[in-house]
Amino acid sequence: MTLRLDNGAWIKVSGTTISSNLKESGEDEYNHAVDGVESLLLSLHSKGVDISTPEVKEAIQETLEHLSNNI
Repeated sequence: MTLRLDNGAWIKVSGTTISSNLKESGEDEYNHAVDGVESLLLSLHSKGVDISTPEVKEAIQETLEHLSNNI
């Protein structure tokens, strides 16, 4: 499953792996926070939670915006 966010970002979940284009070069603290977001999404997906809903996608985008503004 690939989630496509409004800002052009994508997150791909396949089995027990997750990949994305969310990380930014040279932004270690932000990237570590993104790792946490990705881990949560992977865990939710593995528990059967539908992470492709509009509400979840909106929450992901808001979380990433907050991270960008506060790290």
